[in-house]
Amino acid sequence: MVSLDLARLSRTQLPSKGEMLYGLYPALLAVTGGHRRVNKVYVREGLVSSERPLVRQLLSEVKERGVEVEWCSKDMLDSLSQARPHQGVCLDVEPLRYEPYTGVNDTVETSDHHQLWLVLDSVQDPMNLGAIVRTSYYLGVDRLFVVAENSCPITPVVSKASAGTVEIMQIYSVNNLLTFLTDCQSNGWTLLGTDSSTQRPSNTSRHTSSDTTRHTPSDTSQHTDSVHSQSADKLVSMQDVSVNNNTVLILGNEGLGLSDRVLEQCDRLVRIEPGRPLNPLVDSLNVSVATGILLHQLCKSRSSKKRND
Repeated sequence: MVSLDLARLSRTQLPSKGEMLYGLYPALLAVTGGHRRVNKVYVREGLVSSERPLVRQLLSEVKERGVEVEWCSKDMLDSLSQARPHQGVCLDVEPLRYEPYTGVNDTVETSDHHQLWLVLDSVQDPMNLGAIVRTSYYLGVDRLFVVAENSCPITPVVSKASAGTVEIMQIYSVNNLLTFLTDCQSNGWTLLGTDSSTQRPSNTSRHTSSDTTRHTPSDTSQHTDSVHSQSADKLVSMQDVSVNNNTVLILGNEGLGLSDRVLEQCDRLVRIEPGRPLNPLVDSLNVSVATGILLHQLCKSRSSKKRND
């Protein structure tokens, strides 16, 4: 039987201005971050008496900004969040968009360290994207980019998975990855790709929207052999990589990895060495896990160089 709250919600109270953000950290960072408009805040009845500092801070920030608040039942919040973990808070917000990329020279800030940029080529899982954004922010990535086509948009699920980090970290989009990488190389940047076994099964075909070249079967075999030969020459262990120049790290799609065209363009391909002989069915890492391991190594090497200088 449908509760009175849910029946009334379905008729009159479903927000229509934007999308529904949920969870305390996404809510608080969306309100204070100022990257998108907050239309209305839905708060569980009784939460006003909560002793949790985050709840009190959220209510204070909302009041200061004059945002409309509606007190409602848990059932209503469950409906608004589609039964996701809302922690007693939902926000009707305008969608958050990627910032279009304008050029290397327009994006680099004056800094006392080498820049480290992360590029995600067609990462589609919102949980992966959210985890990567949170890790990138924590470890100190200077710029985060996604390829505009075939990438996960910034959804409430992404915001929740990032613990709200997407609300405060600007994410850029590029329309053509190969052009972007060429632009970086022409400005003296180092391009680091990821070895296939780091991120996905090595027998998976590589093809993304960045690789528009089509081959006949015989051409494909010859081209793939050539790429694999070039890739072997570029392969380095993660422990042997450091940021001693402005650097771009590129991670590919969860299932397909990086395309051959992107692999060809990279200066080096980084491999995370396994700690044991691997079963061939479990020979790769989740993209968000691989990203975290690689970024930790790269950011640590950059910090070490800064201290030595």
